[in-house]
Amino acid sequence: MDFIIEQAGAVTFRILDSGIEFLLVRSKKEPSKWIFPKGHVEMGETLEEASLRELTEEAGVSGEIITFLDTVEFNKHKKKYRVSYFLTRFKAVVNKGEKGREPQWYNYKKAMEMLSFPSARSLIELSIKMIENR
Repeated sequence: MDFIIEQAGAVTFRILDSGIEFLLVRSKKEPSKWIFPKGHVEMGETLEEASLRELTEEAGVSGEIITFLDTVEFNKHKKKYRVSYFLTRFKAVVNKGEKGREPQWYNYKKAMEMLSFPSARSLIELSIKMIENR
């Protein structure tokens, strides 16, 4: 299992009067699970470009990358994945997003409840620290 599938994802936030909210989408293969938009890196594409493309494709929004957040590695179906996540500020809704993804905004507490994987919850923790220290 030496081959690694490179992916990129966006931890997207917006700041409202009520506080910081994070954008989550349903997993395509497991719709009961909530995740950050992410996906494969296309030939000739940077990790940052892939992150923003996946954000638009899956959630229907555009964003601006603030900084690199972290890399998450996992194994699934005998394949090894490496996902580079970027902290991304919401810019605009540009389309409806991918069918079945149901993009939703959640405050910190609710996002922590909704996220299906511990690694995703640690990305939220990291994001909050970075946003508050800006």
